[in-house]
Amino acid sequence: MATPLNRFFCFASKAPLLLCLTWYSVVAIAQPATTPETTAPAEQPTPTPIPSARPVPDLEARTQQLIAQELSKEEVVWLEGGADKFPAVWKADTSGDPFGAILLIHGAGQTLDWPSSLHELRNSLTDFGWSTLSISLPQPDLPPAPPRPSALPAENPTPTDGIATNDDDATTPELSPEITARLQAAVAYLNSRGQYNLAIAGEDVGALWATQYVARLARDFAGSKKNRPRGKVNAKMSRPVRALILINARNSVPYQTGVPEKNLSDWFNDPGLPILDVYFGSHFLDEKEPAIRAKNARRKRLTDYVQLQLIDSPIQSSGGETQLSRRVRGFLNKHAKGVELEASR
Repeated sequence: MATPLNRFFCFASKAPLLLCLTWYSVVAIAQPATTPETTAPAEQPTPTPIPSARPVPDLEARTQQLIAQELSKEEVVWLEGGADKFPAVWKADTSGDPFGAILLIHGAGQTLDWPSSLHELRNSLTDFGWSTLSISLPQPDLPPAPPRPSALPAENPTPTDGIATNDDDATTPELSPEITARLQAAVAYLNSRGQYNLAIAGEDVGALWATQYVARLARDFAGSKKNRPRGKVNAKMSRPVRALILINARNSVPYQTGVPEKNLSDWFNDPGLPILDVYFGSHFLDEKEPAIRAKNARRKRLTDYVQLQLIDSPIQSSGGETQLSRRVRGFLNKHAKGVELEASR
């Protein structure tokens, strides 16, 4: 009995293991053989077509139109300089005792009604015998974008390749045809108003363009009568522009490359031309540029060159003038004051 009983218990203890093995075999046989699936190539995205470049709006022309709409219709005049039509602000003398006219040239980024030093002069000089004509010039070209770095660095690269690191790299080109046309149109308009006793004032880069244009006028005026008054008058004009006013002048145009380097004072070619050079000292270039202009003026022996540093203050006196307008008016009355003449028939 012992032997059969032992065999029973031995079989009973192994039965669960046999059942597990049998179930696993059945499941393994029933499971279908898996075959590796072949992955289809991913579809390449369709490249999005690059839209055509939109036309860049002429912001300068739009700004000029809006400002002309805001100003008085009696003050805004439209001038034609070549193919360019641009607005100007004309204010006639209101004193009844005219001395002449002054052309006001705004600086870079300024409109013809910009609230700057020239705006003060336009509103105050007309009360003291000086008619004014304000214009803005085409803006200087913006600096080009720096080139993208290549994937592989260049061998022995220099840190300043193609990039201007300071303002000493700025250069001064000659007057562009667009700027020349606008200045000629402005002077012609003043002449059509009977204004031949002229002064020119420029601010910022506008002072640079004004200096170049005055030098060109003086060169063309020598031996020529085209800029002299029509008719027989008892007057003799020694130069086409009687005085030059520089306000916070810049000696050069930044970011201009490929042109000969020149300085504003390189166009001080008339030793007898009265020049008032005013600066406020608020720009970092005022630490060195006014000294360069004064040094070149002494070297060229300019007899009527005056340089002043004033405080940029909007405070007006009881007569409605600022410190700047009083200085400019006093300089004009001393060096460029004219009289009204009637042409004899």
